[in-house]
Amino acid sequence: MPKSTTITGPKKAAAGSEVEYEIVVRNHGPTASYGVSLADMSGQGLTHLENSGDCLTACPCDLDVVKNGATK
Repeated sequence: MPKSTTITGPKKAAAGSEVEYEIVVRNHGPTASYGVSLADMSGQGLTHLENSGDCLTACPCDLDVVKNGATK
């Protein structure tokens, strides 16, 4: 099943500053995807602080089922 992940956020940041990234997982179908999880994708020198949205736990985050055409 084709899936994609889109990451948006700043390309650069000052040392010690907080930055926010948005990671979107999309299922392109044709059926639901089961057992979907998202691994920690923090870049070198970044420290993970918190998650929001469908991913409320620390990474790896269990997204469970992503329906056809859905995003999480």
